[in-house]
Amino acid sequence: MAVTALWILTLSIGLSLATAFLGLYSLVTGEDHWPRVIRPLRRRAQATAEDRRIHAVTMVLRGSGVTLLSLAVAMNALALLDRGMDEPGKTFQFLLGLLAVVTGLASIGGAHLLGLRARYLVADGSGVEHPGLPLD
Repeated sequence: MAVTALWILTLSIGLSLATAFLGLYSLVTGEDHWPRVIRPLRRRAQATAEDRRIHAVTMVLRGSGVTLLSLAVAMNALALLDRGMDEPGKTFQFLLGLLAVVTGLASIGGAHLLGLRARYLVADGSGVEHPGLPLD
């Protein structure tokens, strides 16, 4: 059971790190992280370059937040397998896990609040702006 959970967590950590790296790429280059072929299929796109950068920062924050949450769960799953840890180690592990959970949740919450500042255009070419998080 714990081994299956660790494999699922490994996949989750890999995907969240990929999200964070795509956000970093978009932040550094100022371009959209989607390939040119897929961009027309999106319902909304960022209105300006500044909105693209805001979206990139939210991607980095979300990716790092999910990574921290996954690492905290993995640490607890590994603790179930190891029964030989003494009391100071268990307390330290609990505090590290608690710190990872609180930091991950704060990162995801901050990404959500920051993402509300970005504006998006409807992709059909009408030019209507919509504030808030993207639907895709």
